[in-house]
Formats: sequence, structure tokens, C-alpha cells
Amino acid sequence: MALETAALGLGKVVGTRALHTWLTSRAGAESRGKDLVELMRSRFPDQLVRRKAERQIEDVADAVTARVLKVCAHEFAGLGDDDRVVVLAEVTATLARADLFPLTDLPQLRRLSLVEAAPARTSRPWPDSGT
Repeated sequence: MALETAALGLGKVVGTRALHTWLTSRAGAESRGKDLVELMRSRFPDQLVRRKAERQIEDVADAVTARVLKVCAHEFAGLGDDDRVVVLAEVTATLARADLFPLTDLPQLRRLSLVEAAPARTSRPWPDSGT
């Protein structure tokens, strides 16, 4: 139970950070310091739209949780559940406090996110972006 809770915590951080990054990339650099609630209110004035965004965060959290549990079972098979919980807690804390904004400006990261979104394209070479 504790492992699932830790994995869900990581999933929530990933979902929240993803939405925060998306909102700030559309709003500009001055919005990077704003919290997610403030960003959502300014971007989505309609409460129903905000609720839909919150549900999408929950969907991302659930998907990440399922993947994290599979990774933990495979990659950390030699660790007990308590040790796995500690690992997930550290990963969650690190991700929560990390400044990921400089990374979002890298062309390679944009390419990576496109590769993850369209895996069939991974076998084709990327065109030179000139950067």
C-alpha cells in the first residue's frame, strides 16, 4: 500500500509539473514563478474548464503511477517495499524542487517529447534544425 501511495505521489508531481510547464510556456517567462492555481485561474477563467484540467492531471498521475510500479517491480526487484518507497520519495522530492524551465528551451527536449508522442517516427532521422 505504501509503495502505491509513493508512486501516486510521484505521478501527481509529474502531472502537476507537466501542466505548469505547459501553462507557463504559453504565458511567458514572467509566469514561471506563479503557482499552478494562479496560472489555471488566469488561463482558464471558466471553472468547468479548470476542473477538466484537474482531471487530466489526475489521469496523468494514474498513468505515471502504473508505469512507476512496473519499473519498481523490474528495476528494483532486489529491494524491499520500504526501500522502494524511499527511492520514490527521493525522486518525487527532487522532481518537485527541480527547475525544469531551462530544459524546455532545448531543441533536443522538444524532439524527445515529439518522439515520445509519436513512437512510429523514431526510426526516421530528424532533420537538421540548424542549432
